[in-house]
This record gives sequence, structure tokens and C-alpha cells, in this order.
Amino acid sequence: GGHLPVESGSFDTVMLNDMLHHVPRDGQERLLREALRVGRKVQVFEVEPNAYVSFTDWLPNKVDNPLMRI
Repeated sequence: GGHLPVESGSFDTVMLNDMLHHVPRDGQERLLREALRVGRKVQVFEVEPNAYVSFTDWLPNKVDNPLMRI
């Protein structure tokens, strides 16, 4: 969610694929603004949360990185 080490407008499209929910709410706008700085378009993909999606997201992330914010 910080400053990316690339020039403004370096990419045609920036894609945030099922990851925005891992960023604290107060950092999401900052991340989106940085994505818009480096890309002309930003695509955000997030599945609608439900019990199944939450569990299948939580389990592999906790196995991979127990400290990851979920």
C-alpha cells in the first residue's frame, strides 16, 4: 500500500485480484490512489463474502502466513 517504485502511468491496467480485503480499511483508498497513479485503469476483483468464501480464504492464508491480516 506504499509508493510503488515505478513512474506514473507505467501500466495500461492495474489489477487487484481478491486482495483488497487484506488491506486495512484506512489503507484501501491510499492503495487505490497509488494503483491509479501507476496505471490508466484499475480493475478490482473481490468475491462476495459468505461463510464458504471466508473459510476458503482464511485457511490457506493462515497456513501460508499465520500473521497475515484477514
